[in-house]
Amino acid sequence: MLNLMPVIVHRRLFRQLSQRLSQQLCTAMLLCTATLSVTMPATVLAANMSLDKHRILLDEKHRRDDLLVFNPTTDFQSYRVSVADFTMDDLGQLRRNPEFAASAQPLLRVGPRLGRNIAPNNTQKFRVMLKTRNLPDGEYRSHIIVEALLPPVAEGSDGVYARPNIKYSIPVIVRKGQLDATVNITSAKFSTDKDDNSKIYLELTMARTGNRSVFGNLRAFAKSDPDKLLLEANSIGIYPEVSQRQVRLLIKNKLPHSGDLVIQFAESAEYGGDLTAEYQLPLSPS
Repeated sequence: MLNLMPVIVHRRLFRQLSQRLSQQLCTAMLLCTATLSVTMPATVLAANMSLDKHRILLDEKHRRDDLLVFNPTTDFQSYRVSVADFTMDDLGQLRRNPEFAASAQPLLRVGPRLGRNIAPNNTQKFRVMLKTRNLPDGEYRSHIIVEALLPPVAEGSDGVYARPNIKYSIPVIVRKGQLDATVNITSAKFSTDKDDNSKIYLELTMARTGNRSVFGNLRAFAKSDPDKLLLEANSIGIYPEVSQRQVRLLIKNKLPHSGDLVIQFAESAEYGGDLTAEYQLPLSPS
């Protein structure tokens, strides 16, 4: 989670800081009346909200769902939702794409768009519904953006203010017809952090074919000791616009000196799949 605290930079301190910063950065700070907006996947928990799910799947039999936004703070909170389109690249990064051909926006009804003054330890329900039945077979996707509305800065406050405005991104998948997919782990290797050789990463290439997305969980264990997980990562997704995706995961447990590392991927049944993949990687001496 990106943890940003409110920052107040008063005039004298700002003058001192500006001597160390480039003119471009100083200008950007002055123009930013102080809201920093960061869009995060829904698996990240922000301090002023949490969600009951990180992905929604709609189809001909399941045409509606509810997204619950919980207020864990001691203050009243207001939440706003909007719908946007993102596409994935082969590194798994999402970028806004208002021309996404498989957008689900015309197919969805989301409401209310604003939840006002949600009391502490209470929730706001946002309904997500499929509003049409006449669809060509295929998979469609858009993302619901959930953000907490920040209270205005008090009038007369002196200084430049920077406050976090963290947003959740929730993919909404719409499927119609008989869709299929395959998934494989085509390569794997170990790597180290360029600044810290003690940090070991597992780098994977995952390949997908077919006309639907794939979502699932990864785990890795030594072949000699399958009951001891060395790595686990949930909610790994590959969208239809990419045929393969690179995955890089930090290994927090000590690796054995020899043998093989077994890497397994299992698709999540709740998102309509039962695909599996496995790869065995020889362990190098540590």
